[in-house]
Amino acid sequence: MVKDMSSNNIDADQIAEFKECFNLYDRDNDGIISIDEMKTVMRSLSQCPSEREIKEISIALGKNKITFPKFLEYMIPMMKKQRTWENDIYEAFRLYDKDKTGLISIKDLQHILTQTGDRLNQQEFEYMLKVTGINKNATHVKYSDLSRAFKEI
Repeated sequence: MVKDMSSNNIDADQIAEFKECFNLYDRDNDGIISIDEMKTVMRSLSQCPSEREIKEISIALGKNKITFPKFLEYMIPMMKKQRTWENDIYEAFRLYDKDKTGLISIKDLQHILTQTGDRLNQQEFEYMLKVTGINKNATHVKYSDLSRAFKEI
């Protein structure tokens, strides 16, 4: 029985999507998937659990059998963590948007990514533009698009 997820800000459509994906890997339709299948299901739902997180889940469950309610117990916090990360990225870019246009200049983006934090070199920066689909000749990019693109890489 699935608990009420409304307090977790997960709507019925998301739960239905989770269930559909879970069922794809429940090949014998017994309502159970393995830890390896759980990892695959999570990744297909755009979550990227680390090997450490998977190991912790495996230890916590004490077995290699995961039911859908147990899957939700681990998936929902991961979704919340992802949303927080996306919001942090969005807010970081928003700081450079002095005119509140929703855009960040490619020049500012390059400065942020090559001069602060875990710095990218020029080649890595250009590769990042390529994999996120940003035209390197563009002058600006929507930082909402950028934060979503970063989620995908």
